[in-house]
Amino acid sequence: MQRHIDPSHRPRESHALTMSSPATEQAIFFLRNHAVTMTAADGVNATSPMAVGRALEVQLAVSVSQLRVTAHHPEHYLVIFSQPTHHVNAVRRGSI
Repeated sequence: MQRHIDPSHRPRESHALTMSSPATEQAIFFLRNHAVTMTAADGVNATSPMAVGRALEVQLAVSVSQLRVTAHHPEHYLVIFSQPTHHVNAVRRGSI
């Protein structure tokens, strides 16, 4: 039983199924129009989410108050833009 409690023995990936509901459909719509995942070009998550936010501010001309960057797995970062147009601009660039 102990191996299920010890975090080092837990699987790195897991999957779950859920029934569709208006709330999940709304969340999916929001994420598709506001969120992107980013992976470091060198494959190493070597910088902080705050530094990524500042870089996005400069490269995309988006105020840091208009986005939120968090660490994410398996990609390195999850970026949520407050405006869909900022999301579109980021996706169009392809790489930053």
